[in-house]
Parts: sequence; C-alpha cells; structure tokens
Amino acid sequence: MCAVLSLAYAVAIPYLPEYFPKYAALHVFLAALACVLLMLALLATLLALRQTGPDRWARPLRAWGLIVLVCAVLFLIPGMVTSALEVFFTISAALLARGIWLLLNTDKHL
Repeated sequence: MCAVLSLAYAVAIPYLPEYFPKYAALHVFLAALACVLLMLALLATLLALRQTGPDRWARPLRAWGLIVLVCAVLFLIPGMVTSALEVFFTISAALLARGIWLLLNTDKHL
C-alpha cells in the first residue's frame, strides 16, 4: 500500500527541474521509493510463500535477485535513472508478479 501511495504522489508532483528543483527531486525520490517498496513487498511475499514449499519458490526468488542486480547495474553505469532502467524494472517486476500469481493458482511449477 505504501508503494502505491508513493507512486501516486510521485505522479502528482510534476518533474520540472528548471522551474521547481525541490519538487523535481521529491518526484524522483518518491518514484524510486515506490520501486523499492514494491520489490520489498514482492520479497516478503516470496519469503512467506517459500515456507510452504522451498523448491517451488526458488526460481521466483532467484528471478527477484536477478532483477535487483540488473537494476543496480543499470543505475550505477550511468549514475542516474535512465529509460532503460525504467523499462526493464516495469516489465520485469510485472512478469515476476504474474509468475507469483500463476504459481499460486496452479499446481505446476513454472
């Protein structure tokens, strides 16, 4: 829920660094915070589900770690948030959430 609120506030605050530099910095902070909170929520979910069957949830946990690693590399190489980072995070987090949902609703391992 905190991730949703953080993202909603980030969307509501305009990113106009030349006119409102403090609001632009707040916008970037809230958007990044939403991503971090989403990944922490997915990790908490995966760790809780792992208690029910460690083998079943090992692959999504590895995927979570890979997403975090690639996002860190995509951030550290240019030293800022880029379109590549935004696109990668959005697609990979959505696919991970979908994979978790599918594993919860099927008897098969993905």
